Amino acid sequence: MIISYFSQKNKEMKKVIIFLAVATFYNILYSQKPDSSRLIAKNVLSFFPKNEFEKIPAFFDENLKQNLLSDKLGSVWKSLEQQFGTFEKTSNDSIYTMNNYLVVDIYCIFKNGRLIFKTSYDKNGKIAGIFFVPDPGKHK
Repeated sequence: MIISYFSQKNKEMKKVIIFLAVATFYNILYSQKPDSSRLIAKNVLSFFPKNEFEKIPAFFDENLKQNLLSDKLGSVWKSLEQQFGTFEKTSNDSIYTMNNYLVVDIYCIFKNGRLIFKTSYDKNGKIAGIFFVPDPGKHK
């Protein structure tokens, strides 16, 4: 009877520990705030068609601020417009985690093609990576 009591308590304690571990992991993972990251990504993307590249680095982490200057962002955007035509609109977006980063993908429609605007966020909610990548065509 006593062994059964402690065995049952041990099982309950394991469940509590597992729950706390999962809750802690979830809290750490989502302290990056997916909704605010989505808003930041949309805001940053809105600066590109307006040629307001100097506003974008304010959202970067320190490493990206030092290595990706606003004039480089402008030349990348101009190159994309030459290749894909005028930016028209965004469609849907997605948020997921990869290697301890929160990633926001926004699907962009240009006159002559589609791209994905991809931003990754560090634990402080700063952009640690920013990319335009080809859209495999699965999103409308």
